[in-house]
Amino acid sequence: MAYPLLYGAYLGQTQALFRHPNKYVISVLLAALVTVAATRAEAQSAQELASLDLEQLMEMRIDSVYGASKHDQRVTQAPSSISVITANEIKRFGHRTLNDVLQSVRGLYVSDDRNYTYLGVRGFHRPNDYNTRVLVLIDGHRINDNVYDSGATGREGMIDVELIERVEVIRGPSSSIYGSSAFLGVINVVTKQGSHIDGMEVSAEAGSLDTYKSRLTFGGSGKNGAQWLLSTSYFSSEGRQSLYFPEFDQRISDDPRARNDGVARDLDGEEAKNFFSSLSYGGWSGSIFISDRHRDVPTASFETLFNDPREWTTEERSYVDVKYAGAINEALSFQVRGFYDRSHYRGAYPYDYALPGDPPEEVVSKDRGFGEWFGTEWQLTQQIGAHRFMIGGEYRESLREHQSMYDDVIPRDYYWSDDRTSDTLGLFAQGEIA
Repeated sequence: MAYPLLYGAYLGQTQALFRHPNKYVISVLLAALVTVAATRAEAQSAQELASLDLEQLMEMRIDSVYGASKHDQRVTQAPSSISVITANEIKRFGHRTLNDVLQSVRGLYVSDDRNYTYLGVRGFHRPNDYNTRVLVLIDGHRINDNVYDSGATGREGMIDVELIERVEVIRGPSSSIYGSSAFLGVINVVTKQGSHIDGMEVSAEAGSLDTYKSRLTFGGSGKNGAQWLLSTSYFSSEGRQSLYFPEFDQRISDDPRARNDGVARDLDGEEAKNFFSSLSYGGWSGSIFISDRHRDVPTASFETLFNDPREWTTEERSYVDVKYAGAINEALSFQVRGFYDRSHYRGAYPYDYALPGDPPEEVVSKDRGFGEWFGTEWQLTQQIGAHRFMIGGEYRESLREHQSMYDDVIPRDYYWSDDRTSDTLGLFAQGEIA
């Protein structure tokens, strides 16, 4: 794979090199040396691989994946196009959030509107879609909420990247076993266990733009096989002190909201708090996750007033998950999961309702979305020789799906307030024929 990149970089400068023959000769020689060195290295690597015996080949590390078929299997056996990013790779490249990790994966890209991040897959990317076409999981637990069906990949609802053991990216539709959220793919974040920490970790970070982060993590394992992990973190950043938006520069723009020469000041701050805990023993495992983020919005979104500190959003996300996996006999196994989830979004958006020429009539409009649900998953797996057959199902009951928007005046002036409940039942069967 290095050769096309090498030739592409070389050919892109051919015209300039012809004007300097000496440089051209030197470049050709360098390219030849690099090609020969790469060829020898590749040949040596192939020879070393060929010299391994069967037992050594069988001991070579091959990534495993859970999200492709709802059970652990080797990537080479999974019926999907899969990328696995390990904790070592995350540490080596210095990724700070899950979005940074996903940016490094082929076919995926992330955009940011200075409030939320949006994930694109294989050319499909719709702004303000809130990741409704990608299913996001933490240890197999669904992160997409029941109000907007949004899967968070940023600080608005994701664990600390230091707690990630690996990230599984499963491309293509997986709706048959996961539901409609998995139209473009599944992202399963597998967390570290207590044995990976084996003690206490304390970290503190500081960066530009008054950015700070602190984390405290405990983890360990017992002689009986039990493992536990507990972690809490705090992040804050003032962001950029000034951001220039030409569309709000009254010197060049006719937008009635244009002011302050198009500069938003001290409106790029973000604050996030996270808590995660997990416990496993035998076939039992459980986890608790709580996330709370506050974000200032400098972009005057949804036609709000520009350079107004009253525009902000907050997101809270939490869940409790308990799972048991066991075997009935050597060929028949099962697993069952129960969970309880909450999500809470709030936003404040300042408007001026005054007509042109009238005195200002500024009002802050409040937006809210609240979800609460519980559910269960179960599956039964039968192994027949090299073949695997699985049946399973999922049931989710929404206790509350609330959306409202109102002007923050006395008395409140509601545009709408909607409360609903719903339930979802899905059944699936899957066969893997070897």
